Amino acid sequence: MYEQTLQNIGLDEKEAAVYEELLRLGPSTMPKLLTNTPFKRGDLYNILNDLEEWGLVEPEEKDGKKWYNPAHPSKLEDLLKDQEKELKQMHTSLQGVLPDMLSQYRLFSGKPGVRYFEGRDGVAEVLNDSLTAHESIYTYADIEAIVKYIDDVNTKYVNRREKLNLQKKAIIADSDFSRDYLKGYHRDVTDIRLIGEGVAPFHNVMQIYDNKVSYLTLDEKNISGIIIQDPAIYHMHRALFEFTWKHLLPLEAPTAKHAPKTKEPPHHEGPIAVFKQ
Repeated sequence: MYEQTLQNIGLDEKEAAVYEELLRLGPSTMPKLLTNTPFKRGDLYNILNDLEEWGLVEPEEKDGKKWYNPAHPSKLEDLLKDQEKELKQMHTSLQGVLPDMLSQYRLFSGKPGVRYFEGRDGVAEVLNDSLTAHESIYTYADIEAIVKYIDDVNTKYVNRREKLNLQKKAIIADSDFSRDYLKGYHRDVTDIRLIGEGVAPFHNVMQIYDNKVSYLTLDEKNISGIIIQDPAIYHMHRALFEFTWKHLLPLEAPTAKHAPKTKEPPHHEGPIAVFKQ
């Protein structure tokens, strides 16, 4: 009845069968278990010892006999919690060496290292990867999408980046919302420039750092991220960012919309970025 569930937790087929039988029989002696299970005495001793190591069998001497008591089923929850902790530790360990492994893989394969992440937890992993950067991070970002979909995730990320004193240059889609949100925004570690009001919301974040380019997609249908590790792709995007950065004005510089009104306000032919004149 429970054998498959017990095996999913980590018990093997024999261990699951004996523990389930103990739950049915209650405290049992070896002769009783030999009668109710298909296993020989030697095998049964080994199985019971393994279950004792799992913490699922509690031996007891009583009336000159050895009794095997099944542990409370809640112990299975404790086992799962322990396994979850171990998995998290393994995951943290893997994340620490994965970038180097990807670099080695790319060297012999000639292919970019690509990792894909889904959901809010995945997006957090993509953001946190940049906290290992050994240089200033270059970023394009849609602030409204960030606030709408991952505001708490981003807040934790920025606070950690500030503690690490990790510098960032950010090109942000200009809007009244962005300007209001960015007032006093972690300016000790973030240099911000705006790209013009004619630019449509792009619902993305791009980060450029350490031979990597990462992307976040943030909309109602898709919250996901990608990290691409490839020097050629990295250098291309870094060069494009630096060219764009040189032609944009700082956050504090007013655009025509935000500048003081004059009798003859400047005229623009269609939507353009906030470029220096």
